[in-house]
Amino acid sequence: SVTIPQMVPMPSVTVRSVAAAWHHTLVLGSDGRVFSFGGGQSGQLGLGADVTSCSSPRQVTALPLDVREITCTEMTSYALTVSGHAYSWGFAGSDSLGHGPGEHDLYTP
Repeated sequence: SVTIPQMVPMPSVTVRSVAAAWHHTLVLGSDGRVFSFGGGQSGQLGLGADVTSCSSPRQVTALPLDVREITCTEMTSYALTVSGHAYSWGFAGSDSLGHGPGEHDLYTP
């Protein structure tokens, strides 16, 4: 654990916003790219089923490059694009992803 705030290294990225939840963090770059790090057992990192944790920011490449807003909850992540498209991924409990009946955890947007 870290008791003194430290800068998160993100060379070549100008950060527009940060969204943090219990297990993971999303970072939105000013160029519309989204990055994630932390725990992702339910897919909330958006980096694929084989990535259950990540200690440094990695780009969520499955998203388009025009994201303007991000948010996250304990085990889910959401992104809204400039063109008005909403994306969700992660834990599907209580139909929290909005993908309809029978939805399952999504490991990429």
